[in-house]
Amino acid sequence: MTFTRRAAMALLGVGTVAGVAGTAAAQGQGNGNGNGNGNTPTRKWNQHIDAQGNDLRNVGELDAETTTLGELDVESSAFDSIEAGTATLDSVITAARDADVVVWKDEEGTFHADGREEHVTSGEDFFAVAQAAVDSLTDGREHKEKVAVVSPATVGPADDLTAIELPDYTVLDVPARITVEDEGEPWVVPVTASDAEHVDVPRLTVEGNPRFSLLFSSCSNVHLGDIELHVSSFGARIDDSGSGRCKNVKVDSVYAEMGDSGIHGFETYGVDRLQVGQVMGVETGGCACLLNDTTDATVGSVVAKDPDVSGGGYAGFRVANGCSDVTCDQVVVRGGGRGIFGVSNCNDITIGEVNITETESHGALIQDCQRFTIEGGVFKNCFGEAIRVDSRTSDQHDPAEAVSISNVRIVDTRTGRDEQRQQTHGINETGPDTGNNRFVNNDLRDAGTEANISLYGDSTVVRDNLAGGVDHGTVTLSSGSDPAAVVEGVSSNRNVTLDLRAKTRDAPAASFAWDHYFEYDGGAEQWNLVVEWRTDPGEDMDLDYIVDRPQANIGESPTVEPPTFEGPITADTYRLNAVHSGLALETADSSASPGSNVQQGAWEGADYQTWEVVALEDYDDQFRIENVASGAALEVADGSTDDAANVRVGEYTGAAHQRWTIEEYRDGHYGVRAVHTGKALNVAGVSQEDGGNVVQWPYGGNGAGNELWDFESQ
Repeated sequence: MTFTRRAAMALLGVGTVAGVAGTAAAQGQGNGNGNGNGNTPTRKWNQHIDAQGNDLRNVGELDAETTTLGELDVESSAFDSIEAGTATLDSVITAARDADVVVWKDEEGTFHADGREEHVTSGEDFFAVAQAAVDSLTDGREHKEKVAVVSPATVGPADDLTAIELPDYTVLDVPARITVEDEGEPWVVPVTASDAEHVDVPRLTVEGNPRFSLLFSSCSNVHLGDIELHVSSFGARIDDSGSGRCKNVKVDSVYAEMGDSGIHGFETYGVDRLQVGQVMGVETGGCACLLNDTTDATVGSVVAKDPDVSGGGYAGFRVANGCSDVTCDQVVVRGGGRGIFGVSNCNDITIGEVNITETESHGALIQDCQRFTIEGGVFKNCFGEAIRVDSRTSDQHDPAEAVSISNVRIVDTRTGRDEQRQQTHGINETGPDTGNNRFVNNDLRDAGTEANISLYGDSTVVRDNLAGGVDHGTVTLSSGSDPAAVVEGVSSNRNVTLDLRAKTRDAPAASFAWDHYFEYDGGAEQWNLVVEWRTDPGEDMDLDYIVDRPQANIGESPTVEPPTFEGPITADTYRLNAVHSGLALETADSSASPGSNVQQGAWEGADYQTWEVVALEDYDDQFRIENVASGAALEVADGSTDDAANVRVGEYTGAAHQRWTIEEYRDGHYGVRAVHTGKALNVAGVSQEDGGNVVQWPYGGNGAGNELWDFESQ
């Protein structure tokens, strides 16, 4: 959408419109439902995920023949139809109505910034003009002032970080599309703010390959309205990589369509008090919605089609790294890696209703989380376990406990000539130290090919599930026998409370009565169900039974003691764990040779994963970090000062690129910084994968999780 100056000024309410160049329906932001008044998603959480072949949006038509702008009717017959992500003149007028400065583009492609009383600047560099518009607002203000960007922009490539940076009390409304055409290492972040308060972005649409679509760090009192992303990298991220945690964040909606090269649609790290309306993700390379170290959060709904499209370990909705007090009303996922993933000491998480089908790994994986609840819904036709509750062998995380799954239907309906059931378990509880969970009132008929429900410990409550208990089946009560029947091995856990639900099948017409008890067989180390006649009907009788485990748990939790951290770091031998993934720093390919690359990997206790931290006498508070297998020192390859320069091990010469400072960030998590640049040891791309590469990166520039390390003494 292009304008004349008089038209742009009319948007601000100054004068009248002389003309609008081009069509009113140009690239920008819209909702794809034909009303042209924003981009609030039209698909409800429980509607058809495919939206009749239009992903999650319904492409509609406009009936309006004209649109009034100021005192002039502008022909809009070109508004025959719009695609998701386009803007209308109405949305531009809405954005500019109360703006202090408008950024617009003329027919020659020049951008202009105009205030109500004066012209701010003009130029071909969109970011320079937009930043000048923001900088022209009142200095030191304590009330919000607004910039509206009403014309689309195509930006990039860039050689260094390029963004519109927002200070305190700023509203940036962008009812126009920003297209990023960067190459190689992306450097464009369309909108960013750091250590700012009272910042609003009512609308923003980004496409292309930005570094981040939006990045807010250590901000408070933030409002994001309708965010629409069609990108091949990171989506919107709010984190604590500035001077502290983010606080008081409200997000109306995020729509992210990304492909397998994208990462997460919407992500937080280090946020207190978060309110999100809806997140929709289509083929995100990572999660549709990922919350890390986030507290006091509410999410209305997460809807995802093929999250982690390659079928890895990410999920439609994921909570990780110590999230607490999080509520999500609905999670709807079709395909992808996982539907729900909770990991790494998240606690007090409640998900209201789920609708999850055909995920590659798990419908839900709840790992090392406490007081995690799913209150109802459906898991269907997963390619593996529908629900797994698990704990890892780790000193860094408490085991899974007080997980509650209730009122859920779990089923695999794939039967017939062309399909086979592939959902191995309905609910699978695995150890170690997992316990005190609660699986109640679920429908587990045809839930798993290996087991409808499988339990690890002896403290979990299991009752009132259809086709699922500690044991279930059919036994024949033999007339004239004492006892009438014995079912051996209904449980192998000695310290359990057992209960029986049973009903007759084709019961005889004669009088009958029976009773039962459970007997522990010490020799066989198992519980047996014993059934006795009270009134023998004179003929055999079949009995369908389910053995429940209501439990009488009145003791202490079996969880291990939480880890303790001592600091600052002193000279010792350590295992270094990346905080965001829990994986250990190691030399690639188990190498013991100088020159080997450094990466993150699953801990095996090997020397190539172990590091000796040596204090340097000639340099205060500096260390050599030496690989135990090779004796070579951790270094930035070739002494490079570049961002993303590779990290490896090499023969120690005392050079600055082989020396490191180690400083505590919070809660026993440490930043490791190269002396020659001050840049941090960083897992590239926030990778969660075994083998994720390690590089140097500006400290605090890419979020806390992948640049912080736990030092575990060996």
